[in-house]
Amino acid sequence: MAKPRLVIILSAAAVLAVAAAVIVGVGLYSRSDGAKESLVVRYFRAVASGDEELVKGIVAPEFSSELGIGILARGSYELYDFGEREPGALRFLIVVPGDPDGSGAETERRAMLGELRYRRYGLTNRVGSIRLIESGVGLKE
Repeated sequence: MAKPRLVIILSAAAVLAVAAAVIVGVGLYSRSDGAKESLVVRYFRAVASGDEELVKGIVAPEFSSELGIGILARGSYELYDFGEREPGALRFLIVVPGDPDGSGAETERRAMLGELRYRRYGLTNRVGSIRLIESGVGLKE
């Protein structure tokens, strides 16, 4: 009778150890630089997909954005990382197509320097706000 109990106790302990290892691993990954940079990429991919549920899964309930980029299509924009200037704030540059000028042709591409603020929610990071720092268009040579 003692052996089946021992097997059950050891099995339960092993399951708890694996669960604890997974939680610690996810927690450590969400604090890594790769996870933070990935948050910028994941946000713009979700916006470009047009899936509001996907965007809601990435942003915090109090999310706000100053970018005003309109509609993005996958592959129509470029992202550049400027790192984390202070904890919780990632700087990035996004280059997007210009708005149509009425003639059917797009105007010049726009570059926007922004700051994405994120917060931890449980084991994950979520986008709290996106602030526009500067915006500009390409120069003609």
